[in-house]
Amino acid sequence: TGSVEQAGRGEPDARCLSFILRTGILSGRLKPWQENPFRTHRIRFLSANRVSEKPSPAGLPSEDPRTGPPGEKTVSGQTGGSRIGRVPQPAGTAFPTATGNPPRIRRHLPMKKGNKPLLIGITSDYEQEKTGYHARFFLKEAYARYISDAGAVPIILPSTLDLPINVWSILDGLVLSGSGLDISPDYYGQKRTFWKNTLMSDRRVKTEMDLLKYFEDQQKPVLGICGGFQMMNVYRKGTLLEDLPSSGRSVIEHQESSHALEFDKGPVWLPRDVPPVNSFHHQGIDRLGEGLEIFARSPDGVAEGIIDPRLPFFLGVQWHPERQTDHPLSQKIREKFLETASEKAGPAE
Repeated sequence: TGSVEQAGRGEPDARCLSFILRTGILSGRLKPWQENPFRTHRIRFLSANRVSEKPSPAGLPSEDPRTGPPGEKTVSGQTGGSRIGRVPQPAGTAFPTATGNPPRIRRHLPMKKGNKPLLIGITSDYEQEKTGYHARFFLKEAYARYISDAGAVPIILPSTLDLPINVWSILDGLVLSGSGLDISPDYYGQKRTFWKNTLMSDRRVKTEMDLLKYFEDQQKPVLGICGGFQMMNVYRKGTLLEDLPSSGRSVIEHQESSHALEFDKGPVWLPRDVPPVNSFHHQGIDRLGEGLEIFARSPDGVAEGIIDPRLPFFLGVQWHPERQTDHPLSQKIREKFLETASEKAGPAE
């Protein structure tokens, strides 16, 4: 189980959620970062894992569940190693980056009523126990930064614990993260024909399906990214192509490349004249799920963006916006996601 420890102070708490309680976010006391805008908290996952970082070579390597897309760090830790994460800063505050890049400025902080930060759940990946390694939950760092850099608070959700679904009523929105693992064809009524992949844990699939139903019923915003995009389609009784290269349905490279987008329908707020997006997937949507519309495709016709226009925000993308944070689509999708979360959030207690 993950835990959080204030940098340089005491032993880690029992659960990741204690981070939120200890910094006073749920109780309304925002003093920890108001008094010291550069205060940090150490996030340590108590299992035999590590923070890894891979450089991005000219030829982009494919994603795997341990390291993710190239150049991406993992918010997890090995005994003796940990990753530093920052709590949100006040609007207009410049803060130094861990990579030495120019400081980023937060100009807009979507808040709940009562000026409390939004709490956004992000599903974690899961790796089973094996020789020399304990079972672990982990999340690629870019997902958390994509949310925190906009002023909201990312909450990493354990993907295999048997928790009552209503414990997540504290959350204002849900991000379904991607994964190097594939959803079993059993979940969309087909027999497995592609054997060069690794299947996602049944417990993770169940957890994410339950989360989707809960957030849909509550009409809270949902954003699916890459594997999360595919999960949304399967949840709505759609099907997937097990492997695009061998399916004969794709004529461009989707695993280690970037490509343009072609827009169909979709919300009016989406910019259309945009640069290419990244691509790190070998599966794709086959039959579209119930109530969904495709609003973007790759040049070879593969679905890249889906939405349920009947809900306030139920949208998925096949690419990784968290890795292209300067991209117009990445910025607009995040903005509308958090705006919807703010509108749907009840009065802060």
